[in-house]
Amino acid sequence: MLKYYSVAEYLRNLLRGKAIIREAHPITLDNSEPEPDIAVVISPYTNYLTHHPYPEDIYWLIEVSNQTLKRDLEEKTITYARNGICEYWVIDLPHKKTLGI
Repeated sequence: MLKYYSVAEYLRNLLRGKAIIREAHPITLDNSEPEPDIAVVISPYTNYLTHHPYPEDIYWLIEVSNQTLKRDLEEKTITYARNGICEYWVIDLPHKKTLGI
């Protein structure tokens, strides 16, 4: 958990005033509401007081993978692509690398 909080804080500082950084909150897709570790979405945050971000609100999704790498690289990649998510990264903690999908 600590690893992705530092990534989120870095992005929050980098993108302040340009995007909202959401941590482990739902997004609304065609047939599910997954909770990516980090979602970079269109601001302002008040857009999401009554609903979760839709695919058109999402700039970038990040999953921090420690034990779920296979699912993150296969199932989630298909789901996010089907919903038009253009930027999806997986941070592979055991192998210390980032994979852009």
